[in-house]
Amino acid sequence: MPAKRKLLSVAKGALDEVVAYDGATTTQRDWSLWYNRKDRIMAAAQDFYKVGKDGGEKLLESLQKDFRDEWVVTSTEIQYQFPSLEATVTHYFDSRVIQPMFMQGVVVPVYTYIPIEEVVKTEEGLRYLQALFQTKDDGETIITALERLSGEKRARIKIITPLQHNREYYQNRAVFFRVDRGSFIVNCYDHVASLNGRSRGVRVRER
Repeated sequence: MPAKRKLLSVAKGALDEVVAYDGATTTQRDWSLWYNRKDRIMAAAQDFYKVGKDGGEKLLESLQKDFRDEWVVTSTEIQYQFPSLEATVTHYFDSRVIQPMFMQGVVVPVYTYIPIEEVVKTEEGLRYLQALFQTKDDGETIITALERLSGEKRARIKIITPLQHNREYYQNRAVFFRVDRGSFIVNCYDHVASLNGRSRGVRVRER
């Protein structure tokens, strides 16, 4: 039987200030195993988003360096439900330390490096970002938080998701961040076991 998950919640301002394992890179799947062995929690997309809203400057500088140097992988996973555009967004995927958070029936449009300003103009786009960052914030608030998180202007914040026909073969994709050629990429495209990235943990509190 699987180990019983503890009654834990992620503490406010919980993102680790130091990158995991001296900046090593590996896939979301391998990081998940590593965190479970350490009895720790891998940061989800929502934890990075919260830093963009109210994190300290030292932590922001550290994250922005990671974004420039490597992909940063989160524990947020998107399970696409081909042939529809719907998906399940899961934070803390496969964690044995904390109960994962599921949002089912989220419509994920096809975005090919689409500027975030265009994404939030549609109801489906805004709802997708709200699920991705576990927030009820409006579009302007989301954009402002990602500007602060990334250190990039809003015109350079871009979203990528798989083409619809590609979702049939690789249904489980991880969420990554990176600053690449001056653009901050919110990558919901790559498979959970195909792209390496750095990672951060989060601190918790007992409920």
